[in-house]
Amino acid sequence: MERFARELSAIQKAGVDVVLVTSGAIAAGMAELGWKKRPAELAKKQAAAAVGQPRLMEVYRHFSRRENVSVAQCC
Repeated sequence: MERFARELSAIQKAGVDVVLVTSGAIAAGMAELGWKKRPAELAKKQAAAAVGQPRLMEVYRHFSRRENVSVAQCC
């Protein structure tokens, strides 16, 4: 993630607007919840995503701050 943030920062500093579309909220939520197996039920996937999305933003923000780049989430 750190290298990725550096690369995105370099692109942005070169004058290119950057929009990152990412996934991983379910996996991040599973880790937070201690779940080993990806749930099959939609409600559980949604719950994992709801827990994982803020975690993902926290990680993106942490590494982007090192590069003096702001991050935001939009829906």
